[in-house]
Amino acid sequence: MRINIMTDRLILRNYIIDDAYSMYNNFYCDEQLSTYMAWYPHSNVECTRNKLVTQIIPYISDPNIHNVAITKKEKPENVIGNFKAVICDNNATIGYILGKNFQHQGYIQETCKSIFNYLFDYTSIDKICACFEKENIASANILGKLGFIYVKDEIEKRKIDSNDGDIVHCLGYELTKEVWLNVNK
Repeated sequence: MRINIMTDRLILRNYIIDDAYSMYNNFYCDEQLSTYMAWYPHSNVECTRNKLVTQIIPYISDPNIHNVAITKKEKPENVIGNFKAVICDNNATIGYILGKNFQHQGYIQETCKSIFNYLFDYTSIDKICACFEKENIASANILGKLGFIYVKDEIEKRKIDSNDGDIVHCLGYELTKEVWLNVNK
């Protein structure tokens, strides 16, 4: 979905091919950041460019996929993180990542608040769902601050191409439109 949202400090926008370099340097090359992600760290910027060309940019016009570049207002050409929401059956499933140099500054909460307002106001979703590895305490804290509640334990593959034995314990959380509107409007 085409998107361009400004917050107090951020511009949340669609990706362009020139974003590959900052995406690679800020998060895709980082082995530690990829620990809780479904992908492996990229070995070079061409891997990131390929992901943009094959898995992100072709879906910009899809109303059910919101893959958003997180950038700071003062340097909008530098992608510091990614937020993704996939809509299916009136629910959105979300995921996000932020480069290490930009963590612990409230950028993910600022991003989530703006995109949740957008999703609840301009799409038909009633609920936002998130699933993360149990050891990912940072995501648990962020989701808790945003009003998400724990709903279930899940078992997931560690990486998208992991064998069936490479699984992790995940926690499923959700946020309903009713709760969001009561807390944030």
